[in-house]
Amino acid sequence: MKMRDLTLRVIAGFLLAGFLPLAGQAQPATAPAAAVPATSGWARFVDEFIEAGFATDPSFAVYVGRHEYDGRLRDFSPAALDARIAQLRAQRAAAVAFDSESLTPRERYERDYLLWIIDSELYWSAEAEWPRRNPAWYFGSIDPAPYLDKPYAPAETRLRAYLAYLDALPKALEQIRANLRTPMPAPWVEYGYNAFAGYAEFFANDAAQAFASVEDPAAQARLRAANERAAAAMRELAAWFEAQRPKATQDFALGAAAFARMLAVTEQVDVPLERLAAIGRADLERNTAALRTACAKFLPGATIEDCVAKVRARKPPGGAVASATRQLPELEAFLREADLVTIPSDERALVAQAPPYNAQNFAYIMTPGPYEKGVPATYYIAAPNPKWSAEEREQYVQPESALRYVSVHEVWPGHFLQFLHSNRGASKLGQLYV
Repeated sequence: MKMRDLTLRVIAGFLLAGFLPLAGQAQPATAPAAAVPATSGWARFVDEFIEAGFATDPSFAVYVGRHEYDGRLRDFSPAALDARIAQLRAQRAAAVAFDSESLTPRERYERDYLLWIIDSELYWSAEAEWPRRNPAWYFGSIDPAPYLDKPYAPAETRLRAYLAYLDALPKALEQIRANLRTPMPAPWVEYGYNAFAGYAEFFANDAAQAFASVEDPAAQARLRAANERAAAAMRELAAWFEAQRPKATQDFALGAAAFARMLAVTEQVDVPLERLAAIGRADLERNTAALRTACAKFLPGATIEDCVAKVRARKPPGGAVASATRQLPELEAFLREADLVTIPSDERALVAQAPPYNAQNFAYIMTPGPYEKGVPATYYIAAPNPKWSAEEREQYVQPESALRYVSVHEVWPGHFLQFLHSNRGASKLGQLYV
């Protein structure tokens, strides 16, 4: 690698430092790979826990490949939300009640993993009260992407599932609106408005394209009508969010105590906040020094701001989707040549532009679930919002070198490779709750 290329990539890394969200959730330490005996009482308990999760959130079941749940949506009523919290607490007590001496080392590890799953969900649902406070809590459970973007079945079959999903959607949206307390923090109001308005645009203009190959005129007519109803319901909810703007607050911070509790429960990080802040400041100082060194080599005599601006001006040729498509084979070839990690299959990720309802997330990957075979993963990249000014759209598009870091993060050796491995894990619990 040439020094100029190296310094460009160092600079691009700093550009992304405040851009990419933390990926996924923290993983417990690696356990022995032996499978849990299928006949054990613990194994039956795990199976029951998994099935209860699918029954509660059918969209999760669909996403991981359990398509007997196709077309169903979660019950978001207060009674159902409270029942889920009670169920989780009962499951936790039952898991703790298992006699450790009767469990194998693998089962004891899996119990710790299951308790982390339960505690994380309880934190967000019961302690943080996200279903009543933050609209983002709902988005994963109403996402139509598995029906549209995963070719797990013929288009005719997926269309029937999608139509059932559309029929269930208005009730779910009514429940979401009823659950959310106001006033909400302004960033959450904006996030909710953008997402639901994006859904409305998608249903009205783009969703039907996924089923263009279906030649049944009656099915196509029903599809048009159902998409129109869904778009209208989404527009109505987006308008409700827009009406919340005048009374929105800036009260979005968790606060020190809740933030420390969140880290301890959901990430298993039990470090005093003062120590974490000191670690962050030290890391900032190291990175700033490295950025200054890289900029001196890349653009001698210039300021860091000028250096970063020059890197940001080098946009991906042909756009982000085309550039990322070119990057993936290069990244895979590098990993194989350098023998850095094990690649367990010859599967490849596709690259596509993100739909408008998910355009707030610049880049993400949709992976096949552990119950699915032969379904490709898709790496999505969002285009700038056409409502933005020309300058804002230009700023939004990442430089080519920074996009490479995004491709590393999402695909090689990021989440795509992560799921190639997790889908082959010995524990079904580990496969599902990554």
